[in-house]
Amino acid sequence: MNVHDSEHLAGLLESIGYLPASEEAEADIILLNTCSVREKADQKLFSRLGRVGELKLSKPGLVVCVCGCTAQREGVALFRRAPFVDIVLGTRTVARLPVVLRELLQRREDGRSASRCRRCCVELSTDIGDVSVYVRSSAAVAYVTIMEGCDNYCSYCIVPFVRGREVSRSSVSILDEVRGLAAEGYREVHLLGQNVNSYFDTAAEVSFADLLGRVSGVGGISRIRFITSHPKDLNEEIIAAMANNDNICNAIHLPPQSGSNRILKAMNRGYTRERYLEATYLLKRNLKNISVSGDIITGFPGENGLDFKQTLDLVREVGFSQLFTFIYSPRPGTAAEHLVDDVPREVKIDRLHRLQELQNSIQLERHRKMIGSKLEVLIEGESARGGGQATGRTEGNTIVNIDDCDKPASSIVLVSITDAGVHSLKGRIGGHLDKRNI
Repeated sequence: MNVHDSEHLAGLLESIGYLPASEEAEADIILLNTCSVREKADQKLFSRLGRVGELKLSKPGLVVCVCGCTAQREGVALFRRAPFVDIVLGTRTVARLPVVLRELLQRREDGRSASRCRRCCVELSTDIGDVSVYVRSSAAVAYVTIMEGCDNYCSYCIVPFVRGREVSRSSVSILDEVRGLAAEGYREVHLLGQNVNSYFDTAAEVSFADLLGRVSGVGGISRIRFITSHPKDLNEEIIAAMANNDNICNAIHLPPQSGSNRILKAMNRGYTRERYLEATYLLKRNLKNISVSGDIITGFPGENGLDFKQTLDLVREVGFSQLFTFIYSPRPGTAAEHLVDDVPREVKIDRLHRLQELQNSIQLERHRKMIGSKLEVLIEGESARGGGQATGRTEGNTIVNIDDCDKPASSIVLVSITDAGVHSLKGRIGGHLDKRNI
């Protein structure tokens, strides 16, 4: 989602004549697009700002802009912590960048002081704003924002405070965007939102399940993914839409966060362990070989050994295709901030490592079973490993590195799997598929 926000910022700048700089020292504008969901992200921002501040000492005309979630949370306080910052743009004011930038540059020309040139825009408007201008980072996969914000207020989560309440885009504008992407040659789209399965177009009475069906009907789109889904909002209509439309990927990101009912209640997640397992059972019953990925937090306040054991048991029972694991850190303004952070850091880290070891063993076993099979892979580009390898993903979202592949990005190819690791597969081309008419 942050990558897509950055694509939007880049598109806005190019629309007014700016081009990417090859390195920071050559830039006229530096934008730092931020995340605030965990404390580590904030720490990385202020570390990076320190280096940018040193650059600005030697280049006073440089414009420094901080955008995104930390900008939304900090607001004008960012100017006190980093006086060389010129612009602060929140999560729903990104589209104002061209206007704000022109105003700042005009004030500089008029000889205003640095403090009088600064601009801070962090209003949480009730609409998503202009989403028509992007510089997309991939030639194969395109992101499409369908909704913003979250109304769930999980006790540990800062998202509702920095992204605002839930707002859905009109289904007409979403479909227009997807049709345009298909015309440009994109084969895969990701529907994005903080909680996509609570999407609802009130004016047209289109639910998320309805939207999936309509996007599926756009010619030229071979794969549709969506992220992130909340377990309490997953329903039979969404599962049916996935089962009934071949180009909706057989994969879902469904974060459990914990396997303990006691901790889930303290997190205000709105479901039980049993309800989560029932949801994964329904998915597996209706969608053969579905890949389920998730997020889990270790060391939430009050988590004891039994709670953690129940989390490990849930991970074994679900058999996640991928798991994103995090140590709990209190976030300002959340309900959990006022809880006693009573799990020692060394215990949090130990639980994190044990969870990762379990998940790695599950992934490796899952991947080894794929050796000898032939899987459809969407080529995304050249592999970071080089050596003539291309990289792409299966329908289940597993990375595949392909030997001696000269197919361009956005091609869908049949790959014979020859080797497997914890995080990826390896293979060779076994034939070419042309699915442009699907």
